[in-house]
Amino acid sequence: MGLLSDPERSEAVLIGVHDYTTLENLPAVAQNLEGLRAALTDPEVWGLPDTACTVISQPRSIGDVLDIVREKARRAEDTLLVYYAGHGLTDPHTDEL
Repeated sequence: MGLLSDPERSEAVLIGVHDYTTLENLPAVAQNLEGLRAALTDPEVWGLPDTACTVISQPRSIGDVLDIVREKARRAEDTLLVYYAGHGLTDPHTDEL
């Protein structure tokens, strides 16, 4: 059996976008963020400390998200988990997500 990473030395960032102005809304995304957070912080699953699991719902800008991801990456001494839920479209001119 494999070993899980050390939750005391790990960080998670859960990002979700569920309301859109020009695309179909994704109401399940808002609920899956809290469900995943509960699973990751459950001692029977992984036991990540509450303070090490950050939920970003409906971020205002990519800069806000990247600032938090960078901060968590600096803190993580074992595993950094970054999760995104939402539409995944690329810009036709830049190929950026």
